[in-house]
Amino acid sequence: GGRVAGYLMSPYIAKGAVFQEPKGPTNTSQFDLSSISSTVKTLFSLPNFLTKRDAWAGSFEELLLDELRDVWRL
Repeated sequence: GGRVAGYLMSPYIAKGAVFQEPKGPTNTSQFDLSSISSTVKTLFSLPNFLTKRDAWAGSFEELLLDELRDVWRL
């Protein structure tokens, strides 16, 4: 299928950060729509992935900062 650019915007993402590929969980993992459920599984310590696809997908967790950044400061 076709690929569509994705944007992840949050005060928990470093300002100006650009990410191309995830660090895992496999050496072929990519960010895709399944990354949302992969991230939820990881953040909430759920016992199982829903499918093999979200087990393969890169988690957005690696992009998140530990603290909320100040978005009101220029």
